[in-house]
Amino acid sequence: MQKILILAVLFHIATADSPVFHVEGCDGRYTLTYEDARSECEKYRTEIATYEDLEEAWNVGYEKCRAGWLDGVRVAYPMQEAIGTCGNKVGIVEVNNVDESKTYDVYCKTHGY
Repeated sequence: MQKILILAVLFHIATADSPVFHVEGCDGRYTLTYEDARSECEKYRTEIATYEDLEEAWNVGYEKCRAGWLDGVRVAYPMQEAIGTCGNKVGIVEVNNVDESKTYDVYCKTHGY
């Protein structure tokens, strides 16, 4: 199962217009603390994305209605269209009142960009 997950993530990296990609924990959606999120990115030999990285990905059309950790203990998700179930906002939607122990997914970034 882990090999399939790694291949799926690598396929996404290879076909994306941006080095940023979304990852959820092995236990499912929204299960990663901030420390877990950093470790999850390291599993794929990547690093946790910054807000600026996610913004650059959004600028080339990336959209994902899934809140994910970013570097600096921030949580956000990129939206191209206002969708009611995703906060009905366009842009980088930032989640307020986060702390390192809360659980979300994570946005990782490949090195070298």
